[in-house]
Amino acid sequence: MNSATLASASAPALEAAEDRPARLRRIRRLSAVMTWGTTGLAVAMGLIVTLAVIWLAWPALFPQLADELFEIAETERNLLDIPFSQRLGLAMLGAVGGGLITLILVRLRQIFAGFQRMEFFAARTLGKVIALGRTLLVFGVFDIFHDPLGTLLMTLDLPEGQRTMELSLDGGEIFVLIFGAIMLTFGWILREAALTHEENQQFI
Repeated sequence: MNSATLASASAPALEAAEDRPARLRRIRRLSAVMTWGTTGLAVAMGLIVTLAVIWLAWPALFPQLADELFEIAETERNLLDIPFSQRLGLAMLGAVGGGLITLILVRLRQIFAGFQRMEFFAARTLGKVIALGRTLLVFGVFDIFHDPLGTLLMTLDLPEGQRTMELSLDGGEIFVLIFGAIMLTFGWILREAALTHEENQQFI
């Protein structure tokens, strides 16, 4: 191989090395934006979930929503017509769902914060990726059982023939489960790669 060929082969590598600081700055800027964005969303979601739980358990505190119908799947009822014990169950169900969504946003914030610190393959960052995958899987399973449990709680006080337990799947649950499995596997693979790299560094 002549010198001209060596020079042409090394040119892309040199350009990539020179562009690396710019790429890292871009990653840090975007990660910072996403860190603040997910922080705001997590706080907002926490407030929304809190208000929703209070409304479900004590709808009389919100007279402006007195005529609003609460709906799960195809079942609709006025909350004031539902006994308190059932409303409390609905509130707990909503708290779990909203809490999981908030936790997903917190996990995302932790991952982007790690990227902002340039900790791409740090054990802490990869642990948050794995935790995100697990949380998504839990949320996907919860979402499948949300409608049957919710409709049962809404109609439990009605005569036997009017009680319902509806199962509604719109594909969103499947997507969350698949995405959660991908993130979990991705985190496992990256963690193993990072451990292998550390082991190799010890032999050098």
